[in-house]
Amino acid sequence: MGTAENKHIVQEFFAHSSAGRRDQALALMGDDATWWAPGVGVMTKAQFAQMMGYMDKIIKGPIAIAIKAMTAEDDRVAAEAESDAEVVNGKHYHNTYHFLVVVRGGKIREVKEYNDSRYAAEVFGDLIPSAR
Repeated sequence: MGTAENKHIVQEFFAHSSAGRRDQALALMGDDATWWAPGVGVMTKAQFAQMMGYMDKIIKGPIAIAIKAMTAEDDRVAAEAESDAEVVNGKHYHNTYHFLVVVRGGKIREVKEYNDSRYAAEVFGDLIPSAR
């Protein structure tokens, strides 16, 4: 697959996820996929799916991730993004991200998520134990 197809897969993943279509989003990930996030570490696809389920309990509706810019080379897609969500503690969550996504064979194989983890800890407080 080329860079255009890889970018499309990443766009589709975030579109499905933002619309609450978790199964469709997860179907774009390979069974061996990993997701790394600050304060959490490396998660398997199953662990990431579990984390998505937990987020459903603390976010009112799906967390919308809007991609602002993308660049692709070889099997890597870099995406700048912003989130938008209402949290059950009454706070509004609007974070900025950089995702480095590896796509091989038409599936997402690896994601490294960089965000403002201090801001996330301030918004979520004790709702996410790893955010402390």
